[in-house]
Amino acid sequence: MMAALLVPFPLSSWLGLAAVALVTLRRGSVEGLIAGLAVLATLLLTISHPLITASNIAELSILLLCCAVLRSSVRLDWALLVLVLLVAAFVLLVRYSMMTWLLSYEKVLLDAMKTFHLKMDRPVDLVEGWALQSLAIGMSVKIVIALLLGRWWQSVLYFPGAFTEAFMQLKLSPNVASVLLLSAMGVHWGEGRYAALSVVFLLPLVVISVALVHYWIRSKRGHPFWLMGFYLLLPMGYLFAALLAWVDSFVKWREREKISTDL
Repeated sequence: MMAALLVPFPLSSWLGLAAVALVTLRRGSVEGLIAGLAVLATLLLTISHPLITASNIAELSILLLCCAVLRSSVRLDWALLVLVLLVAAFVLLVRYSMMTWLLSYEKVLLDAMKTFHLKMDRPVDLVEGWALQSLAIGMSVKIVIALLLGRWWQSVLYFPGAFTEAFMQLKLSPNVASVLLLSAMGVHWGEGRYAALSVVFLLPLVVISVALVHYWIRSKRGHPFWLMGFYLLLPMGYLFAALLAWVDSFVKWREREKISTDL
């Protein structure tokens, strides 16, 4: 019954994924899979390209696994780490198929570059980097938004206030935060074709920085415009936000503030 209600949601929309997340978190993996398949069936009728279809199936699968981890452990940080590993693995796997597909269009790319008077011996390499970055960022951000939105909906409908308190205390251990930061730096300054994965590795840190800013604004009774400004600057300050969360894993600002308040 719940699966049938989700058919109008397109899987390419984060609302569709969020609805699947809500069903999975509330009713379990089986119900979530049925809901996801119902939504996926409508998408397959309109999209025929194998890479796009594969990415949408991967989004659904990764989201279901992350929701299963979150539902069983009640640990959002664990779900985010699972997301990082699975998205990174998918991007690495799909790169070879993407390269084969792009090579079939190499002549078209060369002709287009001549039209704009651009010179490059291997335009496919440039397009491959852009395509991988778009895939990695698009998948990871969409799944994170769907996961958080589904968890928030669950809290609003069944456990009012639970998500807000848990989210604002979200954190990682110093070791895990350092591994994520070093992994992002390694793929960014290492082999260029895998630089897109740096955004994926930083994503849990960025989510924690969002939780940290929410906590500060709420505890200091700050104006909502500060939060709006943070979100507007976040795409440009992505690395700064990740560094903020990394520092917090060592400094533990929220714990320190709570102790000082209790005293």
